[in-house]
Amino acid sequence: EWGEEVFAGVGVSWTFFDFGRSSSRGAAFVAEADRLRALRAGMEDSLRAVSRVESRRLRRALGEVEDARANV
Repeated sequence: EWGEEVFAGVGVSWTFFDFGRSSSRGAAFVAEADRLRALRAGMEDSLRAVSRVESRRLRRALGEVEDARANV
């Protein structure tokens, strides 16, 4: 499943991928791909968290501007 994600644009065939999995170099390659996938997932989670915080800040600032306009 993840192989398709990682190798989609690279042109690596599944035959090579399956063969590589059985060698020690192939196993290291698979482990590195797993590590990079986990890293990407962590980065996406961080971006979502930052996005939520920024969204709250913007809503709060917009509310303050609207309050200031109402008091003018």
